[in-house]
Amino acid sequence: MVIFCSPATVLHSELTGGKMRSSNLKSIRCFAQVILACGVLFFACVGNLHAETFVDNKDGTVTDTMSGLMWSQKATPYEYMKWDQALAAVSSCSLGGKGGWRLPTKDELVELYSHMGSGSHPFDMRYPDTIPHWSSTVSQYDPWKEYYRNYTVYMKTGEVKTYAREGTYSYIWPVRNAN
Repeated sequence: MVIFCSPATVLHSELTGGKMRSSNLKSIRCFAQVILACGVLFFACVGNLHAETFVDNKDGTVTDTMSGLMWSQKATPYEYMKWDQALAAVSSCSLGGKGGWRLPTKDELVELYSHMGSGSHPFDMRYPDTIPHWSSTVSQYDPWKEYYRNYTVYMKTGEVKTYAREGTYSYIWPVRNAN
């Protein structure tokens, strides 16, 4: 294996009998510097990818470039509400001069939470973390009690739970396809 660190230094190693012999210590230091530089460059690129995950559209909406979805910039554009109120609010929602908003699926909320990670993002997350967000994903129907349960996601922790549609209040986070 030959690695060129500079015109003056070349690391040449041979693998013989399970042992590696190096020509000189300067070459090993150079090799270590190259590895360190590659690591720094890798993490800088990963950080930039994370930073470019979200595009603030400057109209009250944010586009998630990884999922192709557009979200309300405010994580809670409305007060918390019951299921039927949530459906009515999101279907009549107009953000950034755009229509076609809907409740996100459980997987979309979980994916958004993972994209937000611990990095910076342009979302307004000012709301109590004790109330989850509704998802459109049905978890189950109880024929004996005649009610549906839907998944909800606590967007500050990523925790997923199910709640009955009747009598439960949750936030809505409108979403639409970015196209």
